[in-house]
Amino acid sequence: MLKALITIIISIPSAVLITIGIFKFWFLERIKRSVEFEYSKKLLDYKSKLDLDVERLLHDYKSKLDLEAQRQLIETRNNIEKNAIIQGVGNKAFEEINKISMEKKVGAVHVVWQAVIALRTIFPPIATLIDTFPREQFGLYTAIKNSPNFDLLKGEVVGEQFKKTMSEKVNLVEEQRIYLGEYVWNLYHALMTIMMSCYLAIHFETDDEKVVTWYENSLVKGLVEVIFSSEELNRYQSRNAGKQTIIRDVLERKILEGLTQIISSEKVTEEALKQAEKIQEIAKKMDAQQAAQRAKVQVGVT
Repeated sequence: MLKALITIIISIPSAVLITIGIFKFWFLERIKRSVEFEYSKKLLDYKSKLDLDVERLLHDYKSKLDLEAQRQLIETRNNIEKNAIIQGVGNKAFEEINKISMEKKVGAVHVVWQAVIALRTIFPPIATLIDTFPREQFGLYTAIKNSPNFDLLKGEVVGEQFKKTMSEKVNLVEEQRIYLGEYVWNLYHALMTIMMSCYLAIHFETDDEKVVTWYENSLVKGLVEVIFSSEELNRYQSRNAGKQTIIRDVLERKILEGLTQIISSEKVTEEALKQAEKIQEIAKKMDAQQAAQRAKVQVGVT
């Protein structure tokens, strides 16, 4: 009995301790869960608020991007429209300039070709006749000189009509030089000076053989060699007569080809420009030679 009582008394504090321990564990666990709940709730609230803030910021940023994109789009469209207007005005002005330029070029082409034709008409019939004489038959020219009609065949060299015709054509072509370009202008210049060399030989040369072989003039030969192609030069040199005809045909054809290039707006080659420089150099010497010859005769006439 006593043992049982002692056992009961001893066991009471143990139960109390166990109970206290269980209560303490429960209490602590309750507090822990409560804290975790409150923390989770606050964390969820914070996360929700953060998500809303981020979404609002993204929305504001997107709105700004949309406004900027729209502004840039409007600005780009305005620039395109403005450039289109400027380009349209520019194109129209360019077309007008091209139209005017083409009209000027066509006018220049007409002037030059009329001048080429004029070179034919002012040449005396005797020039065509002696072109048929071979070098060794220059005596035929001597016989013609004794003809009573020789003065009519020879034509006029210092007369007012001749000077007027030549001066007008030369000045007209010179005025069109800017539209013709150096190549065509120098070809015409070469044709004029070569034909004048023949013309002046008929009127002022006293040696009949030199009249028939006027093309042996060193400057005439220099121009022919510069202008003619190898094939054209071979054909020219192989002929014993008809030199004037060959020179005229080749030069007129080259002038016509150059005029066609002007109308079609083709670019002149570098080779052609170099050729034009050589032609100009020799033609200037011929101009000086012919001017001196005419001046000498005019002094004699005076």
